[in-house]
Amino acid sequence: MSETTERKQRPARRMFAATTLAMQAFVLFFATLVAHGLADVPRVWVWSVGMGLVALCLVTAGLLSKPWAYTLGWVIQGLTLIAAIWLPLLALIGVVFALIYLWGEISGKRIDRERKQRALDRLDSHDRSTD
Repeated sequence: MSETTERKQRPARRMFAATTLAMQAFVLFFATLVAHGLADVPRVWVWSVGMGLVALCLVTAGLLSKPWAYTLGWVIQGLTLIAAIWLPLLALIGVVFALIYLWGEISGKRIDRERKQRALDRLDSHDRSTD
């Protein structure tokens, strides 16, 4: 494939964040099922909080083309940890996914920066070869 017909790569940061949020939604759904049987709070609260977080994760994963959606991802991590006050099971999920989200942010930004530099280097070497 030539350079002109090459498809633009999606940002690594976006891929990592979307994958993390989608997996978090999946885990939160099953955590909600478990909490339904174990929680000492009314089941309507269990389902409202659980499905609210699931929906928020999925919607945010779809909105990651907007810069503010990454901040919303952090809000979701915080909400998951706050929900652990009522559903202690969410503490582990919140900590694990917050760490994964952090890793994705750091690694994604680094990879995107390296890709950009590599593309600039490739253009620079192409310009020198045509001179």
